[in-house]
Amino acid sequence: MLEYKREINVLGPVVIKMDQMEVHAIFHEDWDVVVTCPACPDKFAVGGPHLAFPSPFTKERVTKDLLSLLADDHSYGRIHQNSYSSWG
Repeated sequence: MLEYKREINVLGPVVIKMDQMEVHAIFHEDWDVVVTCPACPDKFAVGGPHLAFPSPFTKERVTKDLLSLLADDHSYGRIHQNSYSSWG
């Protein structure tokens, strides 16, 4: 069985790049939202806050912010991160 190298355990929503084995966020709510970067084929799973802590951020807000982060990555020549967790 394959195992992730790192677990994300923040209080707010998280975004995890799909098809990678570096990080996961097992204790976060699954929002069943997948976002594909408009500039490349990378896909990201958008997840809610830690299961024990509610968050004021909605999946729509996190998705909108993620699209902005992905565009910034391309603008500055950065590769996408395996996770984003700047909400909360």
